[in-house]
Amino acid sequence: MTQFVFFLLAILFAILDCLAVSIWQKKRVLEYIAKPAAMLCLIAWLYSQIGPESPAFLFGVGLVLSLVGDILLLDCVDQFIGAVVAFALAHLFYIIVFARGALTPNLYLLVFVLLFGILIARILKQIVRGLGQKGKSNLNWPVVIYGLVISFMFLFALSTLFREGWGVSPVVFISAGAALFLVSDILLAWNKFVKPIQNERLMNKIAYHFGQIALTVGVILQFT
Repeated sequence: MTQFVFFLLAILFAILDCLAVSIWQKKRVLEYIAKPAAMLCLIAWLYSQIGPESPAFLFGVGLVLSLVGDILLLDCVDQFIGAVVAFALAHLFYIIVFARGALTPNLYLLVFVLLFGILIARILKQIVRGLGQKGKSNLNWPVVIYGLVISFMFLFALSTLFREGWGVSPVVFISAGAALFLVSDILLAWNKFVKPIQNERLMNKIAYHFGQIALTVGVILQFT
């Protein structure tokens, strides 16, 4: 029962964080509290379900690094490079977990990887161009490297569809969560460096929070 409370609190704080950038935009303190609190509850929920010997333990390390990245991205802290490093490391831990199990070669997966690679290359090209126009070319390599890392995280999450030992429900949650996480970062980068997007902050937070929640649900379903 206690573990389920952590899950409900994670959803509650995620919703409060979304409200803080939509209906209650002047209440910045709520955002500063709600965003880290949502991740803390998610971490507590995960570790209340698994032991240190579980493969999911490494996923939890990724969640902790994501929490660090969240804090560094808050307007009151504003350490973009530090946040990029923290999230990149988080994705590496996610990849380690999603890479478990033998991968069965599949033509559909290979075609998707090719098309996805073309799409990501075009998106990164636009973002790099935007960085140059804003006089922030020093961020080119950090942003490109991070874009590649999160893209690989998404592909490894999707690859669980074709890996031995993965259940259907975990795969659905993990794939959806990784897709939402990727979308949230594309929204953030596009709005920040290419072109303003209406209601970007709200869409970003919805995609990010529920992406992390879906990933965590999938991992718990798989490893408990």
